[in-house]
Amino acid sequence: MTVVEPIRRSKRIQEIKSSQQVVVDEDIEGDEYQDEDGEYYEEEEEKKGFSLRKRRKGTSSSSQRKKPKHGEKTDGYKELREKFEEHYMFQALVDADASVAELANEWVDQYKNDKDLAKKDLVNMMLNAVGCFTKIEEHDVANNESASETVGEIQTFFKRQKVHEFYLLSKKPEYKHLLKNFQHFISNLIQTADESGVLYSNIVIAEEDEDVEEPDDTNLMEDLLIWLSSFSVSTIRSLRYISTLALFTIETTLCKTAKKNNTSLEDLKHQLLVEKGKKQTATIKKRVSQIEENVETYTNQSILLENFIQDIVNTSFIHRFKDVDHHIRIEAMNSLGEWMILYPELFYKVTYLKYLGWILSDSNSSVRIQVLKTLVKLLKHNSIVAGLRQFVERFKGRIVEMAFYDVDNNVKNNAIILLTEINKIGYLEEESIHKITSLLFTSEDSKTKSLVATFVSQVETDRTSDIIETYEITIEQDQDKFTHDLRKLIKYNALLKLLEESYQREDQPEGNPFIVLADIIVSTKRYTNPWSDLIEYYTLDISSCDKLSETLRDILKLDLAKRVILLSLLNGSLAKLLKSKGSDEDCVDVSSKLEDILKIAEQSEEEFGVFLQIFGLFNPQFLENLNKSQVYKSTFQAIAKHFKSNFVGSSQSKYINLFKTIPNNSDLVCVIDTKSVFKDLTNELILGCHKLVQADDFIISQTTAAQIEDDFISKLLVLGTSFDISDALPYFAELKDKLFSVLPDMGLAESSSLQQMVISLSKVILSSVSWKLNNLLQSNEMYDIEEELKPLPGILFDECELITERSSPLTFRTDLSFLVIDLYVLLKNFFENYIQSGKDNLSHTSRFKDLELESLKPRDTTIASLKDIFLIKESKYASLLGEVLEREDDEGIDYNSVEATDDAVAWELERDLALFTLKIVRFSNMGFLPNDFISRLSLNRSILGELFATVIEEQSNTPQAEPELEEVHDEVPSIHLD
Repeated sequence: MTVVEPIRRSKRIQEIKSSQQVVVDEDIEGDEYQDEDGEYYEEEEEKKGFSLRKRRKGTSSSSQRKKPKHGEKTDGYKELREKFEEHYMFQALVDADASVAELANEWVDQYKNDKDLAKKDLVNMMLNAVGCFTKIEEHDVANNESASETVGEIQTFFKRQKVHEFYLLSKKPEYKHLLKNFQHFISNLIQTADESGVLYSNIVIAEEDEDVEEPDDTNLMEDLLIWLSSFSVSTIRSLRYISTLALFTIETTLCKTAKKNNTSLEDLKHQLLVEKGKKQTATIKKRVSQIEENVETYTNQSILLENFIQDIVNTSFIHRFKDVDHHIRIEAMNSLGEWMILYPELFYKVTYLKYLGWILSDSNSSVRIQVLKTLVKLLKHNSIVAGLRQFVERFKGRIVEMAFYDVDNNVKNNAIILLTEINKIGYLEEESIHKITSLLFTSEDSKTKSLVATFVSQVETDRTSDIIETYEITIEQDQDKFTHDLRKLIKYNALLKLLEESYQREDQPEGNPFIVLADIIVSTKRYTNPWSDLIEYYTLDISSCDKLSETLRDILKLDLAKRVILLSLLNGSLAKLLKSKGSDEDCVDVSSKLEDILKIAEQSEEEFGVFLQIFGLFNPQFLENLNKSQVYKSTFQAIAKHFKSNFVGSSQSKYINLFKTIPNNSDLVCVIDTKSVFKDLTNELILGCHKLVQADDFIISQTTAAQIEDDFISKLLVLGTSFDISDALPYFAELKDKLFSVLPDMGLAESSSLQQMVISLSKVILSSVSWKLNNLLQSNEMYDIEEELKPLPGILFDECELITERSSPLTFRTDLSFLVIDLYVLLKNFFENYIQSGKDNLSHTSRFKDLELESLKPRDTTIASLKDIFLIKESKYASLLGEVLEREDDEGIDYNSVEATDDAVAWELERDLALFTLKIVRFSNMGFLPNDFISRLSLNRSILGELFATVIEEQSNTPQAEPELEEVHDEVPSIHLD
């Protein structure tokens, strides 16, 4: 017989109204669900729950509905729940020790004997599992053509039930095993039906034009598909969910069965071929005949199974994959992935891959995550198929987009995992690889960075393998003459190149992000403890390695960018080594190579800046314990020499952080000697600047001002964060006098470099004053305060005068006003602390304060200048907001014409206004400003944003405690060293 499609069965299945539109979606999820309909049951129905078609004919539902009183809803549910008799199959599936396979066998046997009874039990068990107290009888399921009508009646009763418990997904302990057992039951049901032959009974297989008698009775798959599909289009989510889950579980089991059946069929065909090749004796002919019968049976079963599988796709999957309930969409995506793995010949094609691609844009993050996980599982499990590249090309952009911009970090991370798998099969081009790698620099999520690091290691592994394979002969020849492991060098070169290329993408953060990323990268399995290899590579002069071929020298050479990245990775690796308290042998080895690294790093500021961070990892006591204290001293001597001879530049903050690692109180000889080195350096810079300024041919100009800032001021500012620079006060006060006297002629208002010079000089003076005041407080020797602080009145006067110059840029006036305020605060704290100390070793203290410093009361012109700065900032921000400000009578009308520039950013102006206001409020709270000043600050608080209002509210009436003066030198680093 020619085997064709099972026509009879297909026609019945096609009649299922699987595409019925879901109009109203009743959200019945979780343990409880409150319905809006009134109660709808009669006294006799309460005894055993609802039963369909028990209502008297002609009685409307509205006439039987009882209006519940407050509190009756839950009580009625409890009473109904207690009286409801649970279905025996439901009770079995709830039991953790239930024999699910045996229950499935019993159901199949029951189906063979009484189909309607079996269908009734299956439906009632499912209704019980979703918390529905409606029961059906055998006559309700006798006619498949009335399935939709019956389901409609069930959901009508279900919606009128006041409270629902979705037991299948309940988190209550007693229902813990229900979901798993339900799926196992459905799966075992199909397996048993397959083994017993029930799955294939009552199905006619005939050619399309063949006239055969169709069976009067239905078959198992027809019954299951019709009833489950009818429930799967219910307007109630719980009914849709359980029926869809059952259908998808059936599909999964059918795929397993089809795979097993096809394997057996192939074995039989092979066996048949072997037997036919033998001499055809009577015994052999009989065996061939038997095998041919088996081949026909398995062939028919394969056709039926494939049709069953396709029917579920057509009647359920293509509708439920876009269900409004995201839980159902998740089940659809998870199941589709399983089918692709189990039955790739049918499912692992573009036809079905496209569904996964479409759902990548699902509105629910859990669904998007499931799709990504499904795709990852597919790529890990299956070999490459023809349609996979087409799928990747179509949806790759969307996956990359998810990795970068999805609002859910879990989605981002799963997208990166998927992209890693896609790259393994070679479907990512260089542009995508660089873009994904760039997430190392832009992402703020540690998990994301870790996953990208794994991606990077995989890309590097592939690139390294390609290079080694291409130059295998050359590598083997050179390795015999070379002491270093060439394969390791190639590996790290590939890593450095990838990181360099990815960082060169647009809109990457400034600075050196590799310092931060190093810990993540070296935590990747492939780069565990790479410090030895990195040091070896960095200190190796590739260009002079005559034993290497020119080809390998070109591959392994390091440009500046790669050397900086390498040092950054070394920094992360050493930080991890020292933090984990690595072996003394390793630590001694590393410390012995610090000076070699420094000699190379000194060749560029970028590399030297990273070295400063590396050396900061080594505690002097740690090196002392390793008998390497000399390394500490000699390295700092080299650093001091470099510091003196070179422009500080971008290494400014790195110097500051390194100097902070030098202990304040230590009796270690290496620390004492190091401090002495920097004390001498400080004096050299102070005297060197003084000598330059005092030279007969010295003239203050733009050029000499820039020279002084680069060679002396910027360096003393850095040193002042950790070392005493109080001796600089008289010399730099003198420099200030010379500079300020010629500023009007030098075009201060137009010269940004000159403005920066003034600010830097004022910062050095502030730092030196801070050290001077602390030294005076801590000393018990006799000092004349008028002599020690002689330059201060002139400093305050000149700086305050510069603030009043409205022609100068607002930023310059703001920065200088902050320094003036800080100087006032320092002096006030000094005098208050000296009085509280009870000491009398400082003469003329009160006279100097009251006469020379005018009792530390800012002049009216200074106060007016501070107010002027505030009013300008206030006007700029208000103009950007489009707000009209209230003003006091004495304010000039010119403030109304102040507007923000076209490129101004709102949050920057808001922050600028808030910071200045905060500084002024604190200054006022310490008694430096009149009360009406604060009143003016708060005049427009209601229209200048929450940040400004918060500053006013929190600071206006709360004096801010400034740090004790003894601690002021610890606060000096807070001075901005722009």
